[in-house]
Amino acid sequence: MKYLEIFLYSRYYKIISISLYTQINLKKWLSINDEFERFCVIGNGVNIKKYSSASPTFLKQSFNKRIILMVSRFSEQKDHTTLIKAFKIVTNKRKDVHLFLVGEGKTLGDMRKIVEDNLLGSDVTFLGARNDVPNLMALSDIGVQSSKWEGFGLTAVEFMASGTPVIASDVKGLSEVVQDGGILFKQGNYKDLAKIILRLMDDACFYREISIKAYKKSQLYSCDKMANYYYDLYKEFL
Repeated sequence: MKYLEIFLYSRYYKIISISLYTQINLKKWLSINDEFERFCVIGNGVNIKKYSSASPTFLKQSFNKRIILMVSRFSEQKDHTTLIKAFKIVTNKRKDVHLFLVGEGKTLGDMRKIVEDNLLGSDVTFLGARNDVPNLMALSDIGVQSSKWEGFGLTAVEFMASGTPVIASDVKGLSEVVQDGGILFKQGNYKDLAKIILRLMDDACFYREISIKAYKKSQLYSCDKMANYYYDLYKEFL
């Protein structure tokens, strides 16, 4: 379908990508090198207030553990394995920690088996599909986005909007969003991920620093900003 796409894209006045990485890949796919003015980047937006003002799903005191949360569908793209391996290291050093995994998908069964093989059944909860993600983020202490590749990283922005420190794989697209607002680790390096989790738990000053940076960075991806970018873009043609 490449040549059909080249024809269709040639008819557009403006081509918008959700990240610079997405734009670069699209231009490469379309074999376009000389029409940069037609391309622009507008990141996805989130309702900042929805996440910053959310209340925990249940009383934090009643759970009495530090919560790590990952919200992603279970697929080859999402690297849950790295997080589970890192979590195993964390539980060897701390007993006051619990992992929540939100989502469904093809690799869910495989991840359940990895959890069982690592004897983590009592420390990991698979929550399935949820409609209270903002509340779960308000409950959690640390958000993790472990991915093999991403075009953007909307969930990372949601974590940041909730003021929850987010740790993400250093892959293009996702790193673009998390840079200066969270912490990046080399994709697949579960030992590095475990070290970062433990530092956030052990160092209250560092935790607060990342939390403040996270919320500040999320402001760049508000729904209002996204809408204004689109509004300004359309005004150019009116």
